[in-house]
Amino acid sequence: MKRQVIAGITTAVMVGTMSATSFASANPFSDVPRDHWAYEAVSDLVNQGIINGYDDETFKGDRAITRYEMAQMVGKAMANQENASDHDRMMIRRLSTEFARELTSLGARVDNLEKHADMVKWNGEVRYTLNKNYPEGNALNTANEKRNNLLEFRLKPSIEINDKLTVNAQLSTYNDSNKDSESAGRLNQIYAEGKDNSVVVRAGKLPTNDTSKLVLDNDYNSFSGAEITTGNKIKVYGGVGRFSNNHYGFERNHKLNDTANYQYIGTQLTHDKFTIGGAYHHFASEDFKTIGTNSGDVDIWSVNTGYRANENIGVKFSYAQNANISSGNKSYDATLNYKGAEASNVGAWGLYVSYRNLGQNVTLAPTYTGMGAGERGYIIGGNYTLFKNVVASGSYFTGKAIRLNDSDDSAHALFGRVQFYF
Repeated sequence: MKRQVIAGITTAVMVGTMSATSFASANPFSDVPRDHWAYEAVSDLVNQGIINGYDDETFKGDRAITRYEMAQMVGKAMANQENASDHDRMMIRRLSTEFARELTSLGARVDNLEKHADMVKWNGEVRYTLNKNYPEGNALNTANEKRNNLLEFRLKPSIEINDKLTVNAQLSTYNDSNKDSESAGRLNQIYAEGKDNSVVVRAGKLPTNDTSKLVLDNDYNSFSGAEITTGNKIKVYGGVGRFSNNHYGFERNHKLNDTANYQYIGTQLTHDKFTIGGAYHHFASEDFKTIGTNSGDVDIWSVNTGYRANENIGVKFSYAQNANISSGNKSYDATLNYKGAEASNVGAWGLYVSYRNLGQNVTLAPTYTGMGAGERGYIIGGNYTLFKNVVASGSYFTGKAIRLNDSDDSAHALFGRVQFYF
């Protein structure tokens, strides 16, 4: 408790040593009489350099200071008593006993201030991304730029309303270095999250929840609606809302101009080193008729499983299929991981190798870096923690761009990224 009081006093002094008059007007404690022994004791401590940073008007002159103000100075002395002599330490102990009630109250006030300050947390990242494609012939990814050179800023504030409710957001903006163009800031997530034991409810514009990572990009995509999750080792979740303004596939290089109705449900089991899960996603939009669904409905089923043999080696497999169309309707990923970079662990590194097939009519918003929807092939990559909270990653993809007429064109890509977390 003593440390908390000292820290509280120090914080109070730093955030605002206002004029003595302003303290007195708001202070519930009575004045310290001018003949009180504490005046002389504090003056001695000032002369010894144990207390500093206070204007002389605080403890000299004709105005009697309040017990609250005196407690502030005692707290300052307590924080610096390692520099005090034995005599001065004894005097500080005597002062702390005399003003114990005020110190406790002041500590409680500052603790409350610090508690409320801790209720708002700011996290985010700055990332630089370089992605260079090498398409041949009429590969699908020629619809996109051959080179991306992006500097992106993401800010992720979190506000604790109470012990069961928080409000989260994600704001982002980017600069295209090739064109020296920049985007307007985008608020792509803002939602409330309530927790009660194993039940979590989220509502607002919240991140997507695709456990297969084959259908949607949970890191960036969002939808307007609500989601409920329950369970610990076995989680069951479901959501409903509206999904729009997201690129899907490379087949049309198209956005959903007609907002889709969106529902999903899934379950995920985590047991020791093993995970397994499945999900169902339903979208309904007139825009989906352009890819051959007469009703505009898209029904996607997915499964995923993973196993970590030890702390270094892990494998995973995911599969997803669009039940409403026959072409470009399958996506799957098989990945072998070795170790992995951690932002807090300088020198940590990892490698992975994958074989992926990302059907353009099931991978609606690609998650994976280095390749996109409408491509299949091998990708090898790695990551390394350069400095604390600075992680570099890169990959090389070689494979095919899957065309609508089922013929293939070779496709290759180099990807690099540096992320600065805060």
